[in-house]
Amino acid sequence: MRYTTVAIVGAAIPCTLAQGQFVLVEDLRTIDTSVMIEQTDPDDGETFYSFEDFDSATPAVPFGEFDATSFSRAEGLAPDFQWGQAIGSQTSGASETVLSGSGSVFAEGMFVSVVPPALLGVTSSSEYGIRFEVDEPTLVRLEAHLVVDSSAQGSGTFGLARARIRHIVDGPPVFPVINFAVVGEGDETMVETALLEPGTYIHEFSAQAATGTSGGNVIPVSASFSGTLTLLGSPCNAADVAEPFGVLDLADVQAFASAFVNQEPLADLAEPFGVFDLLDVVEFVTSFLGGCP
Repeated sequence: MRYTTVAIVGAAIPCTLAQGQFVLVEDLRTIDTSVMIEQTDPDDGETFYSFEDFDSATPAVPFGEFDATSFSRAEGLAPDFQWGQAIGSQTSGASETVLSGSGSVFAEGMFVSVVPPALLGVTSSSEYGIRFEVDEPTLVRLEAHLVVDSSAQGSGTFGLARARIRHIVDGPPVFPVINFAVVGEGDETMVETALLEPGTYIHEFSAQAATGTSGGNVIPVSASFSGTLTLLGSPCNAADVAEPFGVLDLADVQAFASAFVNQEPLADLAEPFGVFDLLDVVEFVTSFLGGCP
């Protein structure tokens, strides 16, 4: 399934935008894999664990040192055929105009019921996060492919893949600009364009897989993400709403008409914002006839 939407964040497109660039601020990438087997000693009743845990992270700044591949694996084995493995990987890169990342996780295990009861948990996560700044209004396009594959339903198995951009506003980055997710099972490709006002943002991809049980076989689960955040050319005025930017043509007319009919933010060009009316049409026509400087 493919989704294509457009979002404008903070305000309508101004008449003039300067060409911006990504400025990397902080690397938030991690890979975590773990296998935990919890058992109870039949002699004294005490709980004990067979546990392995690995973490991986790669420095991101400056741009030239960002390209990297990371890999992590955890494997656990306990008596009575209790076994699990978790694998996580990630590849990423950056330039002043493109941030890209891909990653995959896998978790599986085998469990044979024993007495007294035991618990097996296997988890893997690949978290791609880059905090960046833009100092000018900047159009970006997020393209993402998210996959979660699990044949288990309601049996202690969980898979998640996510792609999003969050805006940091005087504190934790809780305001989502773009947010996609696939949970449980799915294969989705998404494309979304947004206007980022000057500020600090976090670009995130994540994949998580977890499986666990206290009896019977554990079913494998996997999740993956891949995608890019691309800095687009800057529009020359309010009517320049479609690529190629800097040129007013039929593509702009079609994009505005589609957005206006569907009441999408791209066509909300004039006050009162949030209302799609003749004033938006007049603003578009006036800007279009005025041409690019």
